[in-house]
Amino acid sequence: MDSVFLEKLYELFQVPVSIYEFGEEYIQMVRPRRCQVSVRSDPSFADGIVSAVKSQKWPVLFLEEEFIFYGLFKQEKTCCIFGPAARKTIEQEKIRSYKYRHPVFAQTDISYISVEKLSKLLVMAFYHFTGEDVEYYHLPLVTKNGEFSRWTPESDVENYQLEQSEFDRGHNSIETENQIRRIVMEGDMESMKKILSADGFDMNNVGAVAENNAKQWEYMIVSMIVLLSRAAIEGGLNPELSYEMSDVYLRKLEKCKSIEDMMLLGMKAQYEYTEKVHEAKEQLSHLTYIEECKDYIAKNLRKPFKVGDIAPAIGVSRSYLARKFSESEGMTIQQYVMKERCKHAANLLKYSKYPISIISEYFCFSSQSHFGKQFRHFYGMTPNEYRTQNRYIESYSK
Repeated sequence: MDSVFLEKLYELFQVPVSIYEFGEEYIQMVRPRRCQVSVRSDPSFADGIVSAVKSQKWPVLFLEEEFIFYGLFKQEKTCCIFGPAARKTIEQEKIRSYKYRHPVFAQTDISYISVEKLSKLLVMAFYHFTGEDVEYYHLPLVTKNGEFSRWTPESDVENYQLEQSEFDRGHNSIETENQIRRIVMEGDMESMKKILSADGFDMNNVGAVAENNAKQWEYMIVSMIVLLSRAAIEGGLNPELSYEMSDVYLRKLEKCKSIEDMMLLGMKAQYEYTEKVHEAKEQLSHLTYIEECKDYIAKNLRKPFKVGDIAPAIGVSRSYLARKFSESEGMTIQQYVMKERCKHAANLLKYSKYPISIISEYFCFSSQSHFGKQFRHFYGMTPNEYRTQNRYIESYSK
């Protein structure tokens, strides 16, 4: 890898950077000081960092501990490591403890950097070395329990792919709660992405509800899931689906092995509830367009309109309307028009004495033979046969 470029990135961002060839004994520290360090003294290096990135095609954020994280990506058999970094100011005693447990980074400074800034640094480096462009807010988050980061609640509810996870925002004010509630209710995906990539998940201002830090997080996540579920229902999500999702999240919360896992679960819940409300609102919009399409057809059934006239009349693209109508009704718009015309023609055949030629012309069929062909398709008989079998005889009581 281009170590000169990595050195320039260090000067700009002040985040330690190193390079590791998979399977080698030594990791190459690029900055803050150039040296080689054996990885044998630190088994968690292979179990954590290497495992987190080895199977990934794209860059990842690796949450090592509650406030220690890395930016990682690989190029062929080489791993580029940005970090360790802290997403908040950490006491020196905790830093010394971390370095003691991770000798590979014993001589490395651990300084604060926001999740957003590290993500931008990571995608910049990834683009330089691979030519692949990735949005910084799409970077996945992995933890020491890699299998947890790959879990998605949709495997228990319905198929779902998480685009991005984040963990740097707190629930420590009524303003924040109201903001999240509004975003979920509106299904505002862009605002949710911005929130999830913002910095500031700080427990210091949260009222203590448990002496144990892990319990404190657990109670917070439970409260948040309840808030999300209610907001989603208010936003139009099916209540049963919302309750099922909350049940799935609460069961997964019981299996969380660390605070990091709880944080990740909370972020996934926020993202998924917002997305589900967004999808529900889109579906409602689709149904509205379909009903408007049907209404247009009903009003113009006896006029020689073209199917292509409908979409502009209701303010939607032709391809979009055609696709959504077919998905909803199981037939094309043209087939639906023919079905409706034949249905109304059948009523005239049954209740009137108008000649079939007049009925055919009345509903804008191109010819009487065309009318007969379409009618047979839907009713399994000719118009004349239908009239014979279904003629309505009016009777009067005397």
